[in-house]
Amino acid sequence: MNFYLNMFSRKTFLLVLMVLTFAACKRDSNTDEVNTDVVELQGVKTSTPDTSFGFSKKLATENLHISIKTKDFEGGKMINLIISQRDGGNINKKIKIDGEIIDAFTADLNGDGKDEVYIFNQGEGSGSYGNLYGYQAETSGLDSISMGDLPALYRDKYMGHDSFAIDGKQLLRFIPLYNEIDPTCCPTGGKATIKYKLANVKGKLVLVAEQK
Repeated sequence: MNFYLNMFSRKTFLLVLMVLTFAACKRDSNTDEVNTDVVELQGVKTSTPDTSFGFSKKLATENLHISIKTKDFEGGKMINLIISQRDGGNINKKIKIDGEIIDAFTADLNGDGKDEVYIFNQGEGSGSYGNLYGYQAETSGLDSISMGDLPALYRDKYMGHDSFAIDGKQLLRFIPLYNEIDPTCCPTGGKATIKYKLANVKGKLVLVAEQK
């Protein structure tokens, strides 16, 4: 009788031991799965880019550090222009735009020792008309720079697709020339390069085109 009781107790003990061992392994397995999930989630969180930003560029001069970014928002796009001055001043300007920013440069076109920033914009639509946002940095803020009229010689042949560049003390504007029956895709009138000088016109900064 004692023999059978001992056998029964031994089997019961082994059975309980197997159950406990299985439960411990299952718990360890579940722990590993949870840790793996956490690592994967952390990886996704840290690597997800902010796709709301478009154009981004940083510029620097002796006196300024400039950050230019465009960001989509409800109803269009916005330029966020941040200028940090050497003396510690900061300027933050937001500009609503149409189309895309193509590039941005700094210059001192009028040679007065004050830095200017030029942001080149291309509009939406088949014409992709060029636009320019220009500012001269002052200790008290930004002075706007406007672009003068297109020379009369080119007005009848102009249908957009501008591009811009800085060359020394001049701003260059490149435009394709269209004849009367040309579609917007296919100009046949050649190309024109228009040179602009920065001048003070009645107290305002204006890019004035060279007349031919």
